[in-house]
Amino acid sequence: MSSKARKVMVVLGILVILGGVIFFSYPRLQQDTLYIAVVGPMQQPNGQTMLNAVNLYWEEHKIPGKKIVVLPVDDENNADLAYQRAQEIAQDERILAVIGHRGSNASLRAGEVYQQGKIPALTGSSTIPVGNDWFFSVVFDNQSQGRFVADYIAKVLGYDRISLVYDTSSYGKPFAEAVLAQVGKLGLPVVFQRNYSTGGLSEDDYAALMDEIVNELSVVENPGMVVYIVHDKEGAELVKRLRDKRPDFPILEALITQTFYTHLDKITDGRRAQYLEGVLTTQTLIFDVGNNLAQQFYTDYEKKYALAPDASAAAYYDAAMLVGRAIEETGVIGRNPAEDRQAIRDYLASLTRFNPDLRGVTGYLYFDNDGVAVKSVPIGIYDNGKLISAPVQLRIIPSTRSIHNLDELHARGEILDIDGTRMYKTKVVYTGIDLNKISDLDMKNYSFTADFYLWFRYQGEFDEKNIEFLNADSTVNLGAPIASEMIDGMNYRVYRVKAKFKSPFNFRQYPFDQQTLSINFRHRDLTKEQLIYVRDDLRLLPKATLLRQLSDGGIAGWQPIDVLVYADTLRSDSTLGNPRLDVTGIEYSNFNADVQIQRDALNFSIKNLFPLVAVVILSYLSFFMPSDQFVVRTSLGINAIMTTAFFSLKVSSDLPPLGYLVALDYVFFMIYLLAIFVIILSIACYLAIKRNDQILFKRLELFGRIAHPSIILLTALMLVFLLR
Repeated sequence: MSSKARKVMVVLGILVILGGVIFFSYPRLQQDTLYIAVVGPMQQPNGQTMLNAVNLYWEEHKIPGKKIVVLPVDDENNADLAYQRAQEIAQDERILAVIGHRGSNASLRAGEVYQQGKIPALTGSSTIPVGNDWFFSVVFDNQSQGRFVADYIAKVLGYDRISLVYDTSSYGKPFAEAVLAQVGKLGLPVVFQRNYSTGGLSEDDYAALMDEIVNELSVVENPGMVVYIVHDKEGAELVKRLRDKRPDFPILEALITQTFYTHLDKITDGRRAQYLEGVLTTQTLIFDVGNNLAQQFYTDYEKKYALAPDASAAAYYDAAMLVGRAIEETGVIGRNPAEDRQAIRDYLASLTRFNPDLRGVTGYLYFDNDGVAVKSVPIGIYDNGKLISAPVQLRIIPSTRSIHNLDELHARGEILDIDGTRMYKTKVVYTGIDLNKISDLDMKNYSFTADFYLWFRYQGEFDEKNIEFLNADSTVNLGAPIASEMIDGMNYRVYRVKAKFKSPFNFRQYPFDQQTLSINFRHRDLTKEQLIYVRDDLRLLPKATLLRQLSDGGIAGWQPIDVLVYADTLRSDSTLGNPRLDVTGIEYSNFNADVQIQRDALNFSIKNLFPLVAVVILSYLSFFMPSDQFVVRTSLGINAIMTTAFFSLKVSSDLPPLGYLVALDYVFFMIYLLAIFVIILSIACYLAIKRNDQILFKRLELFGRIAHPSIILLTALMLVFLLR
């Protein structure tokens, strides 16, 4: 065979490979680049938190045909600098939306520019309504939070007076005014009140101011609930000083963030847990009651940044999600900035009604007429240094028409009037699951057996036996508790459960698949407004311990790779024909344990697919056989077809009936194609020899040697594409 012919065949082989690479990477080559600005104090921990959360969202969520570029912009959380940065952003036609600013003063000043320049902005931390239709917030505002705090102190905690310390910033003053107005309506006296401003103070004057406030407060004989509405650094200083002087005083500190923790650690030599014990706080999210998205976000954030996220990180993740949804829904491509900015703004402005399909890490996402998120205010309490949900939460009732005995429940104190809204006094049940063993995994029947401990901690009354395991193969009865006692005013019950459960498996990536084994339960009667399950973080086994425990008693051929224990919302769209229920249906608090397992693909392949590998190798060797071995060449192709058919049937028998192809099917198709290719090329080579055309024979042989591995490579690329 001539060298020219060889070169032609090699070039053809290379073109086949390049064609495959280009085909599978083509979507990446056709991308519109869109720019999003993240604005905050980028040199400070709370600004880095914002950027981390937004970057994490865009790393985890790709929009087909779009490349999102995040531009960090530092405004130092300074109102004047924020105004300047906003002007620069508005003039940069690349930027389609803004995520930020961190503080209320900065948001107010920058919001003026965004309205004038018509660029949409979305904050996850500023609690002041900016007051224009281009600025949105995924967190509640100060006025509603202030009224809520006053009602919670009086109607849930039962205090008959409060003491109040607040700063006079655009954050602290409106918040405090809302608290004062509401306690006035409730008839609660304010026995101590102090406001301040730290503007222009030297370090010594600042320290003296903190000491002065706490010295005055500490001599109050009965302060009631001490409420701090201050920024992070001052909050840490005031909590530390008051705890040193009067550890018996109850404290509610609004919106504690990572910056607060960092400063408190610094001034207490790492003894943060001691000073925070029993402190109450309002939060946009408390992770122990967070849904599955919140738990996954917490895990991913901590893994990537080696730092536990705070609630503001979750809020900025949700802000990025809403911008992403707007880009997807509107189809903006970045070529007409004015139209694209308007389209994103209009999408955000349209989110004014509850939509069960629009759920983020912090919960359902929609806005009121001021562009502020409609949310309940979670109340947390610190226990051994960890923030957990307080034993009683207040939840908005979606529709009072759905409650036939509304007046009776209101008279019993189970429904309260909070800020003009009827709210459920929601019981919190701290719940935990420790998984002992997973066994009897039956892929054909979508089932498995789980052995685990289940416990509940709660105040007052709760019928824990009136729960329903939603995916149990048959009814599960808890039986008698293996332990039951009263600890620190909380009822404690623990049960051991062993039962069979059903779980929907997805075999599209078989045998490279991962499966999720789920255990789910809810209360049979009580809705989410009446009862919420909260993950008992302080008493759950660490994830590493659970994984090791499951691995030791593991399932042959599988490896547990993740365990997720979380509370979530189970929604029933049916109104059950009840005219009192509106179209939003019914929601229940749902508790879940998900074990993610991964098939040992290498071990599976060695045990089950080695003959197929041998068949592929032998079929390739046929192109190196002497020209007179026509029968052997064709028999290799025929044997490949028969062997592949046998294994294909075996795989089908191991899996349940499926209406889709699995990854291994593409391998089978490749081997069928190779076998047919070998047979056809063998016949062609045979005919070339019969005609005594050695040149054609050599060309066909070389073509086979190149095309055969090229088909394998293209199939491998396709599998990688599908598995991703």
